[in-house]
Amino acid sequence: MNYDMDSDGNSYIQLQPWYKKWWIWLFVILICLCGKAYYDINLATIDEAQNKVSTIGTYKFDDQRFSIAEEKTYKTNYAYTSWRGADIKVTKVKIYKMTHPEKYRFEDEEVTKKIRGFATIFMTVKAKKNICVDLDEETAIFSNLDEVPIETYHGFDDDIKAGKVVQGYIKVPIEHLKNVTDITALRLDFGGSSSNESNDSLDKEIKFVVRLRN
Repeated sequence: MNYDMDSDGNSYIQLQPWYKKWWIWLFVILICLCGKAYYDINLATIDEAQNKVSTIGTYKFDDQRFSIAEEKTYKTNYAYTSWRGADIKVTKVKIYKMTHPEKYRFEDEEVTKKIRGFATIFMTVKAKKNICVDLDEETAIFSNLDEVPIETYHGFDDDIKAGKVVQGYIKVPIEHLKNVTDITALRLDFGGSSSNESNDSLDKEIKFVVRLRN
C-alpha cells in the first residue's frame, strides 16, 4: 500500500490495480493448471474407453496364441466334384478378428507382416482312389485380395485310401480385416495326386472359390 496526500492535506491510501497483485496471477495460474490436469485425465479416460476391446478368447496358430475380439461362422457346404480322385467339401469357414494387429513371420515367404485376423476352413475329403492332398506351399486368396500361404493344416498329411473319408481344417492368417463380415469369399489353390508316385493320371491342380454368406 502507498500513502499519499492530496492538496488539502488529507492523506489517503492508493490501492494497486488488481492486475498488478501477484497473488491474483498465482490464483489464475493454479486454476489453469487444475483445469488442464482435469482435462488430461478425462481425455485419457475417454481414449482408454474407446480403444479398449473386449477379448472373447484366444486363437492358437503355429504354437502362438492371439487374443480374439470377434468371430463369425459361415456354413458353406461347398462341394468340389471335378477331380476323379476324390470329392472335396468345405463344410464351414470361421473368420476371427484379433483385438489388435500383431506381427507374424511367414516362414514360406521369409517375411514378417502385421496380421489382423484368421480364417479356419473346415474341409472333408472323400477318396475315390488312393490319393494324397498336397497343401504345402499352396495359397489362400480372400475377397479383400489378401493372398497368404497355407502353412498350418490338420488331417491331410497322410495318403488317403479309396473309400475313406478324412475331415480336417486349414488355418490361414488375414492381413487386412476391420470386421469379420469383410471377407465375402475365399479361393483355395492346392494339388491332388495319386498316392502312387508312378501314376500321374490323377494329378490335378485344384482351384475353387467358396462364397461366404450370412
